[in-house]
Amino acid sequence: MLKSIEITNYALIQHVRLDLHAGLTAITGETGSGKSIIMGALGLLLGERADSKSMLNASMKCVIEATFDIHKKDLRAFFVAHDLDHDDQTTIRREIAPGGKSRAFINDTPVALQTLKELADIVIDIHSQHENNLITERSFRFALVDAFLKDPALSENYVDSFRAYQQIQKELASLESELDQLLKEQDYRMFQLNELEQLQLERLDQKALESERDTLSHADTILQQLSLVQAGLDDDQSGALQQLRTMRNALQKVSAFSPQLTAFDERLQSSYLELRELSAELSDYCDKVQADPSRLEAINAQLSALYHVQQKHRVQDVVELIELENKLRSFAQNTVSLEEKIQVAQINLTAQKSHLDKLVTELTKQRGAASKLAGKEIEKWFKALGLEQARIEFQLKPSPEWHALGGDEIDWLFSANAGVALQPLSKVASGGEISRVMLAIKATLSQRKALPILILDEIDQGVGGEVGKKIGQVLKAMSQCMQLLTITHLAQIAGQADHQFKVAKHIHNGQTTTTVRGLNNDERIEELAEMISGKTKSEAALANARELLN
Repeated sequence: MLKSIEITNYALIQHVRLDLHAGLTAITGETGSGKSIIMGALGLLLGERADSKSMLNASMKCVIEATFDIHKKDLRAFFVAHDLDHDDQTTIRREIAPGGKSRAFINDTPVALQTLKELADIVIDIHSQHENNLITERSFRFALVDAFLKDPALSENYVDSFRAYQQIQKELASLESELDQLLKEQDYRMFQLNELEQLQLERLDQKALESERDTLSHADTILQQLSLVQAGLDDDQSGALQQLRTMRNALQKVSAFSPQLTAFDERLQSSYLELRELSAELSDYCDKVQADPSRLEAINAQLSALYHVQQKHRVQDVVELIELENKLRSFAQNTVSLEEKIQVAQINLTAQKSHLDKLVTELTKQRGAASKLAGKEIEKWFKALGLEQARIEFQLKPSPEWHALGGDEIDWLFSANAGVALQPLSKVASGGEISRVMLAIKATLSQRKALPILILDEIDQGVGGEVGKKIGQVLKAMSQCMQLLTITHLAQIAGQADHQFKVAKHIHNGQTTTTVRGLNNDERIEELAEMISGKTKSEAALANARELLN
């Protein structure tokens, strides 16, 4: 239920607050008084584009706020999804700053405009001439027929199952595409893997190989130079070891005379031993260094293959090659895993398709019966709206493929007059007829499902007299099970309302403003009489107004 609307600094309105009640509320006023301003303000709450030009005072903020009692609606999922505090008394607000920047709020929490629009669309249904375009929307026709299904949950079950079916299709297509790509690359990846496996990377020490290659490549030079070193160490006459022995003998002769000389002797002895050990190791090393062309060729071949793959894969060392090898090996495993996943997805898709097929069959069957019931109910409202000879029929035919709403297509055919063949509604109904057809449909839906608050913008366009009275009676009947606001020019409709507001325009100090105020019973009589006969209210008009209210 819409409890209040508060409008500040919008169009010609300085500040207006409407406290609303259940039932039927009429908003009336002279042509040009600003009734459309109310609709414009509500449009901002529904997410329409904001414009700083719509402000009365360009230097002040424009605020449109509405408070709803939503305790009868199960909207907790919406509030949880958007991380909002749930409150049975929920307020939605739209603010427009002087610079034109717009902000939206739900229960004082800033939200994206789309979030505000999503909630507003749930709780408010504004029906204007533009809304007559709903007759061309497939989803609207399905919603109307499905309101009469024997099993009300059937269509929702189908929608959920169809979404699941589409999701499985999407996942299967993605898996098949991924597998296709893997298979296209498989031969090349296997070639790369075999190339790396032949190198036996886990057993390969690149630095050791490079060191051995360098040694073998320069074996003659190494032996030649080491021979010179050994000769310098071991020559019996002038070798370093022989000279150290001579020097040590000299020191030993005097070492007993001073601790420092003893230390010199020890150091000389240590140097001698170190050089003697070095000489022995050089001898062993020379024994190991042998020219081996076949071994050198094998090492060069191994390193050449290693350098080739490193350059090819743009890596620096064996560790990175091993990582690449493991990755390539996992691709082969992924192929097997993908094939298994595809098999599971295909099984799930077949099962979901079978389930959907049963739902579609049952849905089509129930829609056949529901469409007839819907047509009969709508035709009852036609009679109440002065379309006594009008007929409507829902035509079901199979859809070429399943879609989000089922396996059917629904068209509606209409005839306003007896003896005239049924034809597509959008082609044969006049503007006034379409308005009443839409009203009949909304009235039918109001008896079948909980509708949002319905706001009618001049539903009486192009009608009057007895038809206007019948429209008022229909609105009154609808308001018994929903809150309904109507902007109207007709006294016959306003007189049926439980509550009435008057929109008026005033000029003060050269400034034009619009006000909206609630009317008591006497004021309603005056207003209705003015709607009937104009400013000069006759006794007959006043009597007619009293009669309308009674």
